[in-house]
Amino acid sequence: MEKVLVLKDALRKISEGSIFRTLFAWALKIFAVLTVIGILFSSVKLWKAVGGEGVPFRAYLGLFLLQLFLLALGFIVINILLVRSEDIERQPIGADYMVTPIFVIFQKMLGEIAAATYAVLGVGMGLFIWISGVDLPLPIPGLGAGDGFIGGLMAMVMGFLIGFIFLCLSYLMAELTGAVVDIARNTKN
Repeated sequence: MEKVLVLKDALRKISEGSIFRTLFAWALKIFAVLTVIGILFSSVKLWKAVGGEGVPFRAYLGLFLLQLFLLALGFIVINILLVRSEDIERQPIGADYMVTPIFVIFQKMLGEIAAATYAVLGVGMGLFIWISGVDLPLPIPGLGAGDGFIGGLMAMVMGFLIGFIFLCLSYLMAELTGAVVDIARNTKN
């Protein structure tokens, strides 16, 4: 009978949770590498959006500054992904619940990335609008605020506000998910 049960060791590994921990940690490391590629791709797309004849120098200056914010965002996102990857790798093996604690970390990470994206790009867009005098349409909802001083200020305020809301919601969902596990553990005992 033992010769037929070829998946016994694999299923034992899955049950103890090490496969989930390893796969999630590696997935976040791969996403960190993909973030570098995404930042470079976005940078090229932004230059193409502003390029053309008759574009004033201040638009290029504003875009250069926005590019610096884009690089800072990439650095922040890569840091978040790698730190959360380490957090997942440190999860205990063989606990009664393996995937849920990983998912709690994942939910927090999504909110942190969204908050960083909105806050950093909100400030970058605000400065771009102030320097260039025009609004650059980004594919991020809530950051298109118009032109002029008020448009730039609105991009900054909305960036921080929307980012904070995403952070709060993701941490709330993570805490609720963790609370369900705590309830299940206490009910078991």
